[in-house]
Amino acid sequence: MSALTSYYETEFSKNWELKAQQKDSRLGMAVTQTTITGKRRKFNQLDNGSMTEVTTRKGDTPDGDSTGSEYWIYRRKFERVIVWDEDDEMQLGTIALPDSEENQSLVNASNRTKDDVIISAFDATRYIGEDGTTTDAFDTAYQVAVDYVASGSTANSGITVAKVLQAKKILDEGEIDDDDRYFAISAQQLQDMLLLTQVTSADYASVKALVEGKAERFAGFNFIRSERLTLNSGTDVRTCFAWAKSGIKFADGGRNTHIDMLPGRRHCKQLRGVYRCGAVRTESPRVVRVYADESPS
Repeated sequence: MSALTSYYETEFSKNWELKAQQKDSRLGMAVTQTTITGKRRKFNQLDNGSMTEVTTRKGDTPDGDSTGSEYWIYRRKFERVIVWDEDDEMQLGTIALPDSEENQSLVNASNRTKDDVIISAFDATRYIGEDGTTTDAFDTAYQVAVDYVASGSTANSGITVAKVLQAKKILDEGEIDDDDRYFAISAQQLQDMLLLTQVTSADYASVKALVEGKAERFAGFNFIRSERLTLNSGTDVRTCFAWAKSGIKFADGGRNTHIDMLPGRRHCKQLRGVYRCGAVRTESPRVVRVYADESPS
């Protein structure tokens, strides 16, 4: 004879919930936006000009011409596909097929992909020249080392005020726009900045507001938290970036979502999301790579 409790029913939710995830692009607003429809797209940059002093009267006008260079964005293609068996909906009974939730998940995934493409463009080798076949690697002159200190003995460290100010100095020396400067860091670097003993009382107030989400600007940078920045699992060094908005160009090639029945697969239901996009560093001086150690103290 079984106890009454053995007949208790297990109740199942009829709906699906999404796990914790980044839903929106965080870096898209911090780069220059454009579009792309073909395989690749070329952009033209005008060289800096200089003036010469006129020292004669009624002299001949010298000849001159415009000069410049080219860089390219190559379109990339991403997809996510979910296939349900023709019997899944029936076999789930009162539990709904998660098609609408998966559709929202596709949107979220494409937004994260957008950030991934932007992050990869920060220090990726880019293609330049008239035909787009010449490669241009990231210039390590625009880099703040993991052991950088303003003075004294070097030692690996997380993000420090000195590193932030050095990134600012590199951009300043390149005559990069003061407005629309950004700095991408992870949650660990936000904590690093708040815990620094070297932060002055004025700095502490700004950094504390930054960590609490009440402010976004410090040392001329708009800070953006991203956990998608590359972390070297062997060294625990995070690759962060400081840049001007004009330093990265992002080309959106469009998003498509397709819901189909597949006769060739016994009428399975398929949800497929496709995202086409690309990004490129417009000029090396406009992006600074900053290394931060996340090793446990």
